[in-house]
Amino acid sequence: MSSCKFSGIFFIYIFFISQNIFSQDSIMNNKFFLGINLTRALVGDEELHMSYLTSNKYNFGASIGYDFNFIDYLSSATESKESDSEEAQTYKIERYFQGRGFAVRINADYRFNTKKYSERFCSIEIMLKQRNFRNKIFREFPINFSESAKQTIYGVSILFGKNKQSTGKSYYKFYYGIGCRILNSLITRKGYTYVNVHIPDRKIKYNVAFPVLNLGFEYMFGK
Repeated sequence: MSSCKFSGIFFIYIFFISQNIFSQDSIMNNKFFLGINLTRALVGDEELHMSYLTSNKYNFGASIGYDFNFIDYLSSATESKESDSEEAQTYKIERYFQGRGFAVRINADYRFNTKKYSERFCSIEIMLKQRNFRNKIFREFPINFSESAKQTIYGVSILFGKNKQSTGKSYYKFYYGIGCRILNSLITRKGYTYVNVHIPDRKIKYNVAFPVLNLGFEYMFGK
C-alpha cells in the first residue's frame, strides 16, 4: 500500500512541476527534457527519464528509478518445477514477474523528420533491473516451501514511435516494438521436513532468455 501511495505522489509531483515550466516555444528549441513513462508507472516501475537532443536527428536518454512491481503484490503461492521440461521453463519465466529493485535504462533515438509539432522516431534501448524477493512461498504439491532470490534482468529493445507536441515545451511519445530479456536468478530455498524426512537448504541458479513486446506512453517536458 505504501508503494502505491509513493507512486501516486511521484506522478502528481512530476505533473505539477511540468505545469510551471510550459511556454509557447516549439519543442525543437529545447535540448534537455525530463519525463515519466506512464505505462511503466501504472505497474509500479517508477523511473525518471532524462533526454538530451544532440542534433535535429539524434537524441540520447537515460532512466533511473525503482521497480515496486505491483504485479508481485497480486501474486500468491506459485507452483515450482525444477526439471528441464517445457513446463519447468515456463515457471522459470514467471519469476520475472516477482521481486522488486532498482532499474536503469539508456536509449538512443533517430528522428526521421523534424516537423514543428510531430515527428517519428526509431530507438534502441538497453536496460538493467533487479527484482529480488525474500521468503516468498512456492509450492510443489503437496509441499509448500520458502524461497529468497537475487535476480538481475538484462534487456534490449528496438522501438518505433511518434513524438507529438502537447503544449508549450512539453510533448508526449507513443511507441511500440520488440525486445529480448535475460533473467539471471540465484535462488535460496529454505530447508523443510516432509514425511519425517528433512530436506536441507539448497541453492538454485539459472538463466533464461525470452522475447517481449513493448508498448508505452511517455510524457516529457523541457526546461
